[in-house]
Amino acid sequence: MIICMNSIHLKPKIPMTKNFVFVFLALLILTASSIVLTNLENEKNHIQYETFSTKNGWGYNILMNNKIVIHQQMIPAANIEKGFNSKEEAAKVAMLVITKIRMKKFPGLTAAEVQTLISENGFKH
Repeated sequence: MIICMNSIHLKPKIPMTKNFVFVFLALLILTASSIVLTNLENEKNHIQYETFSTKNGWGYNILMNNKIVIHQQMIPAANIEKGFNSKEEAAKVAMLVITKIRMKKFPGLTAAEVQTLISENGFKH
């Protein structure tokens, strides 16, 4: 009877090892495919910005896969029709918009968000 008990205890250890290996391989495959899909999605949705000069200052475009998805000629959330004072200010705001898009947030900006990135002169909300 003792021999039977030992053989009973030995049998479950072998399937548990096989189960562990199976689960480990399945998790490894899932992780690898998740990484590949994330990289493909990032390549598919390449986001960048470009700045441009206007008669009223500077503006920016947000491009996704080399197509303009946002064309911003004026300071967003400002109550005046004026462009940014410099190329650098337009670039800072464009980068914030891209950050919001990558975080899957609405890319609209508040006056407070814009005001923290640009100089005070020329911005009125």
